[in-house]
Amino acid sequence: MFEYASGVSANTGSSWSIANARKVVGYEPRDDSEVVYADEIREMMLEPARQNMVQGEARGGKGSL
Repeated sequence: MFEYASGVSANTGSSWSIANARKVVGYEPRDDSEVVYADEIREMMLEPARQNMVQGEARGGKGSL
């Protein structure tokens, strides 16, 4: 008999189940990479959008009139 087990981080939004790995081989993930690398993930997601944002006086808001 063979068993397949995924050994991945305990990521909050993971679509992988590690239930088998926990049950059969006692696998316990060490971290949630979404928490550990949250700042880096945020930067990677925001950086492309920042390039398209209006900057400086052209942005408007208080005191721009």
